[in-house]
Amino acid sequence: MADRDATFDIMKGIAILAMIIGHCPIPDVLEKFIFVWHMPLFFLVSGYFYTPKEEKKYVRKNARQLVLPYVVTSLVLIFIGGTKELIIGKGTTQTTIIAALIGNGTINNPTFSEYSIGAIWFLLAMFWCRSIYNILYNKLLEPILGVTIVSAAVIATYLGSLVYVPTDLIEGIEAMLFFYIGNKARSCNVLDRRPNLLFYITVVLLVVLSIYAGSMSMVRCYYGYWPINYLAAIGMTMALYYISKRLVTNRFLAWCGRVSMVILCVHIIALNYLPTKTLHERFAFSSSFDVLLHIFVALVMTWALLNISFVKSLFSIK
Repeated sequence: MADRDATFDIMKGIAILAMIIGHCPIPDVLEKFIFVWHMPLFFLVSGYFYTPKEEKKYVRKNARQLVLPYVVTSLVLIFIGGTKELIIGKGTTQTTIIAALIGNGTINNPTFSEYSIGAIWFLLAMFWCRSIYNILYNKLLEPILGVTIVSAAVIATYLGSLVYVPTDLIEGIEAMLFFYIGNKARSCNVLDRRPNLLFYITVVLLVVLSIYAGSMSMVRCYYGYWPINYLAAIGMTMALYYISKRLVTNRFLAWCGRVSMVILCVHIIALNYLPTKTLHERFAFSSSFDVLLHIFVALVMTWALLNISFVKSLFSIK
């Protein structure tokens, strides 16, 4: 694998901060804009750095890097919820346990709409995406691989809009197309080309169409306008790459990208138990304050936790 490029860390840093903003009470158009690209970006970038591995070792490695943090974060959510339930006599511990076991990431799920473990669904989906993709890559040659990935993604997207399969298996298969495109982008040296004004205009048009002609949500396997949604996600990711190259010395964004998985898990805990509703009611804070509060808490908690060797080991932070 090539030496770490800070450009990609900055891209992930921007995306993880956008994820936090997207979970706050913000204007609908801004939320739809964020959901066009923030999750696809992580799968595209992961695919960009993929190299074939021995299958069993790769599954074990991904389980260690993705499933274990999911389990630990879920246990923390259950523990905090259970403690809260014991103290104040009400809570959602049972719901959280079930949500963690099935991995459901959204209350808009067609099968388990009452259970949601939140955005850490991404960890399970990435586990399936990488593991299955590696098997297919090792066994199939082009163009069979490409046809298989596209077919699997289309079928998974359709099935995922009708029924939920526990552990985000369908979402992982759905995401393989982004992973594949990221992998092909590297082999074809797509990012070495210089963007021009027409490129940025095209990306803006695709994003606007994706927002207004049919918004998307990977966790719900929902694409209002499937081809446009994919092209908009890819275009925005490429645009952010070129923008991030200009910000390559920004240490803050690079740090956010390097520890993005920790920020994700910490944010989900804070999102569940930070008393923002009470603060809003008591002090009449604006939605802008809500955004800043969640970003501040996520970053401070991440920084504090990374001083603990167990946490650094759990998330493979060097």
